[in-house]
Amino acid sequence: MIRKSHLLGNRRSRPPQKRKGAIIVLFAIILTVLIGFLGLVIDGGLLLARHRQSQNMSDTAALAYAMARLRGKTPETATTSGTTFVQTHNGEAAATVVLNEPPTSGPYAGMEGHVEAIITLPTNTFFIHILGVSQSQTVQARAVARWNELRTAGEGALVLDPRCSNSPGMSIGGNGRLVVRGGVFNNNQGGGVTETGDPINNGCNQVAADGGVANSVNGVSTTSYTVVGGVNDPALFKNIDTGTNDPNILHTGSLPLPDPLASLATPSVANGVIDTPSLYGGGRWDVGVTNNSASGVGPPGSPGPEQDPDTGVVTMKPGIYKQISISGGNVVFQPGIYVIAAGGQNALTITGGTVTGSGIMFYNTGANYDPATGSPDANDPWDPTGSNPPPSPNQSGTTFGTVSVNSIINFRPIDTTQYTYTDPAGNGLPGIGVFNGMLFYQRRGNAQTVAISGNAADGYIGGTVYAKWSRFQISGQGVYDAQFIVGTMDITGNADVTFNFAGQGVGKAATVFLVE
Repeated sequence: MIRKSHLLGNRRSRPPQKRKGAIIVLFAIILTVLIGFLGLVIDGGLLLARHRQSQNMSDTAALAYAMARLRGKTPETATTSGTTFVQTHNGEAAATVVLNEPPTSGPYAGMEGHVEAIITLPTNTFFIHILGVSQSQTVQARAVARWNELRTAGEGALVLDPRCSNSPGMSIGGNGRLVVRGGVFNNNQGGGVTETGDPINNGCNQVAADGGVANSVNGVSTTSYTVVGGVNDPALFKNIDTGTNDPNILHTGSLPLPDPLASLATPSVANGVIDTPSLYGGGRWDVGVTNNSASGVGPPGSPGPEQDPDTGVVTMKPGIYKQISISGGNVVFQPGIYVIAAGGQNALTITGGTVTGSGIMFYNTGANYDPATGSPDANDPWDPTGSNPPPSPNQSGTTFGTVSVNSIINFRPIDTTQYTYTDPAGNGLPGIGVFNGMLFYQRRGNAQTVAISGNAADGYIGGTVYAKWSRFQISGQGVYDAQFIVGTMDITGNADVTFNFAGQGVGKAATVFLVE
């Protein structure tokens, strides 16, 4: 008979090497599973991170390509630009870059004005190859960008200067209020707070938008206020319809808006400027009008500005002026372009009198302006993004004059559908139509101040006012059927200033953006 204890003794006496072998096998299985999990965590995270990198690069490549095409470059040059951003600027020399114009897939397949960027990045893993998966992997991402020129979306005021040193980009002083029947866009990068009151710490000592002193009346009432930086108090930015604070009105921390008039032609003989120096012996008219007399004008029938001896009415004629100063009397501007190539401190000064003009545009430039070519104005290098340094108030090689209006005026902009434009010989000026809707245009390289104050708003000011790097100052009160596209803007006084957007769609913003 076999004893049970003997059998048990046999089981306890299994050879040690067999037990070790089983443990090793089990350990190998567990270790493989652990490495697999480790591979999933580390290598999976690595692949996700690389995919995010590839997505960023595809976005960048698509935008770089689109920007090159917007600037008139060929598809080949644009491809080089997009590829360079990935392989050189991002240090991914081994990346594969495919740029398709138009896209070959997705909802924008075959659509002109779009580009598809497909970026493939090689990636080496650390653990998952133990499981038989190749150590060399790739990640791929895709983006689609679009380029076109978009008309501004009804901005009653657009502030272009981005610099912290010129903050605030827009400010409301005194106890006044700005009412804009249209949007406001402020490119200034100054600090302040967001629409929810969170601080914006970007190194700027001043806010981008100062809505004034907090109370129930002051501030900015508009349909939309978009700003690159921050504001002093979100409660001061209100809904124009309700007159109360509305968190949907204010949008801080936005991307800057390009200059919508960056491609607007420089005034010259080719587009409506009448070259009075060549017509009338090389002179530039210098006109001064007071209550009782006028200088720089002739009798009726004169080729230049003239004054009726019976009524005293001064008739201004399109052409090139050294300066215009009006402090009284009755002055009428005929339809056309008035170039003021200032040789002194003042370019246009209106402090009194009854002053009217329909179908007109003032162009405030420097003393070295050439009407035949539009130079040197046409070569001003300051681009719409503000990345190049803005001009100083007195640019080297010329002098600029200021503009100051403190009187009742009635000015309406260039409009070829309403007014007839001819030269002194009666010939038409077909090129002048590029300025339809424009009332005031200051040379981009001219940073001199433009100021409207007092009774100016009791008359009528309509159209688009464009002074790219100017500090535009409005004081007093009034209603302007105008659009202001300026460097910075200050509103002062103790009453309402109202902008009724009337830009007539003259501006286009050269824009690139991602659609996928």
